[in-house]
Amino acid sequence: MSESYVTLISMAAMKALPEQNVKTFLPDALHFQRAIQNVRVRDIEVEMPLVQRKGAPEDTIDYAPVQQAWWDAILLAYENSKQCPMRMPLEMRIMGGSDVIMAPQRGNSLGTCSIEVLTLHSAADIWEPFAQSVLDKWMALKDPSTGERLKTRPHWAKEWHGYKVDGKPWVERLKAVDYKDERQEFLQALAEIGKKAGWSLQDLQERFSNDLFNEFFFDKKPQNN
Repeated sequence: MSESYVTLISMAAMKALPEQNVKTFLPDALHFQRAIQNVRVRDIEVEMPLVQRKGAPEDTIDYAPVQQAWWDAILLAYENSKQCPMRMPLEMRIMGGSDVIMAPQRGNSLGTCSIEVLTLHSAADIWEPFAQSVLDKWMALKDPSTGERLKTRPHWAKEWHGYKVDGKPWVERLKAVDYKDERQEFLQALAEIGKKAGWSLQDLQERFSNDLFNEFFFDKKPQNN
């Protein structure tokens, strides 16, 4: 589909949106098109820290990495337009940081860019190579003022397990780099809670853990059932 058709359809879709205010429940307000939350999709999303602009006053944000992430996804979508693996919108929102131990926004004092690509479940067979190519671009982004790679982390509830960073399973980088300290802090917090309640981390693992938690928190290899 040519760019002109995409533009025309997009403009028509925006014109079709209702203009009157509607009072509704918060979960419905988050997805303004009725029943959109029921559409089955494939979805990979990352949380990218906003960074300080070099040579600018304190707390001045450099949006260059965010803009690059946005255009990386758009250009890859057009490069793959014959197959069209991305059949849902590219989405981005700016939010704050977090002090929750395992939150991907933790430590982002200037804020967080949450960016994702989606597709319909009917495109699942061609989705993963495209999603991996987008992730490769996003994970390579650097802080312009330091030259260091951004501490970009996954949205836990969306796709991330099974993807790779630098040719290795993403979970390995999360354990060794991006959540190296948080993993131990989280387990220590659980242990302190358990000590007061009369249970141990081993009890917790035996009752509630699964292959992913065993691999990520307890350094056990996943078992093939």
